[in-house]
Amino acid sequence: MTENRSVLRATSILECLFSDDFSGKTLDDVIAATDIPWTTVWRILKTLESQGWVTETTIQGGKKTRWKTSRKILEIAHAYKRYALNKAHAIELEYLNIAGEELRP
Repeated sequence: MTENRSVLRATSILECLFSDDFSGKTLDDVIAATDIPWTTVWRILKTLESQGWVTETTIQGGKKTRWKTSRKILEIAHAYKRYALNKAHAIELEYLNIAGEELRP
């Protein structure tokens, strides 16, 4: 399988932003954690921002900024949760129809 370096770098940056309870990272933090060159990290973050995946906010009392994942990630997580719960409910109903009893005690 061929791996696309740009995609690998972008996912590494997102994974970095997911860490530490989604508290966000400065550009320097991301560079240190991913070992990706400054210009590449900046370009990828700006691209992710333009697509709504990350946001940049100014750190209070300074000129530095912090990058965080956006609500788009949370929306995907909630959509997956709904999907998984619907699947689980279908399995419970199937069990009820076959066994004639609830799956859960």
